[in-house]
Amino acid sequence: EPDEFGIKVVRVGLNRGVQKQVYHAGLTFVLPFGLHEMYRLPKGIQVLELTNFPKTAALAARKDRAAHIQTSDGFFVDVDVSILYRIKDPYLVFTTIGPGTLFEDNGIIPKAEPALKETLGKLTTEEFYNSPLRVAKAEEAKHKLNSELAVKGLEVDQVLVRYFIYSPEIQKNIEEKKLQDQM
Repeated sequence: EPDEFGIKVVRVGLNRGVQKQVYHAGLTFVLPFGLHEMYRLPKGIQVLELTNFPKTAALAARKDRAAHIQTSDGFFVDVDVSILYRIKDPYLVFTTIGPGTLFEDNGIIPKAEPALKETLGKLTTEEFYNSPLRVAKAEEAKHKLNSELAVKGLEVDQVLVRYFIYSPEIQKNIEEKKLQDQM
């Protein structure tokens, strides 16, 4: 299809194994009966939604639970994040991670939350409300993810912090403090 890469695996013959050639849209000769097999990987931008509210996520996106991050002052916050990424090198993805949706299961998902914990965890509870600082930490998370995933053939385009929720008592304390500051 136009939005897919193809990786051919030859099971019988002189050139057995995963072929280095990456196939694009069009017809390709594949021997039947399992002698050759064509694996497909998506070409476009993929979305990983880390959220506790799946109905707010994109329909076609892969959904997982929200990132549970401990702030630098010891409180916990659940962060809804959208990670936009793509397959940069399909041959590398296929040979290091595997076929099908393993690029999600063994590629981006195990790396996403630790990177977010490391970067967003440097913020205090009040600094989460500081948009430029939060965006800077999301950008730092993007660079961290790219450094870890580039060797597997994946590239992160954006890390977007969409929403964050504190525990109710912390949220109440922050709101009271902000009101007192404004008064």
